[in-house]
Order: sequence, then structure tokens, then C-alpha cells
Amino acid sequence: MTPTQAAFDQLLDEHIALTRQYGAVQNKCSHVLQAQRAEIARLEAEVLRLRAAMVVRGVRRADAAYTEKA
Repeated sequence: MTPTQAAFDQLLDEHIALTRQYGAVQNKCSHVLQAQRAEIARLEAEVLRLRAAMVVRGVRRADAAYTEKA
């Protein structure tokens, strides 16, 4: 094997290793982003429920205050 061929083979091996690592990092990032999207959706749903609870509480208080005056 010529020195040039050996250097090329080494470079090719390094490229393969780096490409595998890059793919693994991309896969991990995809999983992290998917988990973040799920958490955001969960938090948005919780905010909606809490806002609805506040509206219901406010209506009940207003109704109770109105009923007391009547």
C-alpha cells in the first residue's frame, strides 16, 4: 500500500467515524426536540385549564356578590 493510499484510507476511516457521530448527535437532538414539543404542549394545555378555572372562579364570585345584593 502506498503512503498516499494509507493516508486516504485513514482519512476515509475518520470521515466514517465522524459521520456516525454526527448521525448520533442528530438523532439525540431530534429526541430532545420531540420531548420539548411534548412538554410545551402539556404546559400550554395546563395554562388553558388554569385560565378556565380562573374564569369559572371569577364568574362564581361575581354571581355570589350579585346574589348577596339582591
